[in-house]
Amino acid sequence: MILDEFLLNGQTALVTGAGSPSGHAIVSALSEAGADIIAVAGINTSLDTARDLVTQHNRKIITLNGNLQDEDSVKEIVNAGINEFSKIDILVNNEQIAFSKPIMEISSDEWQKVVDTNLSTAFLFCKSVGSHMIENQQGKIVNVASGMGERGLENSSSYSATMAGIIQLTSALSVEWGPHGIKVNAAGPVWFNKEEGQEDVEDSVLRYIPMRRKGNWYELGRMVIFLACDGCHFLTGKTIFLDGGVLSHA
Repeated sequence: MILDEFLLNGQTALVTGAGSPSGHAIVSALSEAGADIIAVAGINTSLDTARDLVTQHNRKIITLNGNLQDEDSVKEIVNAGINEFSKIDILVNNEQIAFSKPIMEISSDEWQKVVDTNLSTAFLFCKSVGSHMIENQQGKIVNVASGMGERGLENSSSYSATMAGIIQLTSALSVEWGPHGIKVNAAGPVWFNKEEGQEDVEDSVLRYIPMRRKGNWYELGRMVIFLACDGCHFLTGKTIFLDGGVLSHA
């Protein structure tokens, strides 16, 4: 059956940033599609909601907190996930922070924090999970980027730079790891509602969105399923923007 290729039954997904609204949508979607979940977040970030969402779909989940910008900590997290489930089929890099400030007011420490959180975390998890995937000669990686990596906005220099980095990391790894049976793609949400179910209908940016609404996080979750499933065997190295037409707007 064609639709069976869009299910994730028997697969295990590691999701970073699993304590955020986007992370909640991603773990919920992946578990509903049949995957067991390794939910990961920074120190002191609650993963209770992620756990509840996954158990509602009768899938297994372990929650792991740690310093996601430290290579040894990342290796420990990945090894803990493999020890629990014996494998990682899917990696979703979703750990990031938004940051808006004129570049002349950004301190070196602030710049480095954005780079470390948004880009270095993805690098470290790709490296650690990637070695496991290379050994198994298969795997799917989905990086969560942003339309601001494609088109900059005022006061977005640090965030846009890291999102552009995610997009190019995706492209480069697809070439490097394609021979090992690993697909690497990215999903780029643009102007989403801050919380699921809370639509910003009066928001001033709506006039720039051809569909005249902001995106919802469940839509990101469904895109992650598509990029992580076996139904798109030949798609790799691409960033797909969920933007309601924003990036096509003049």
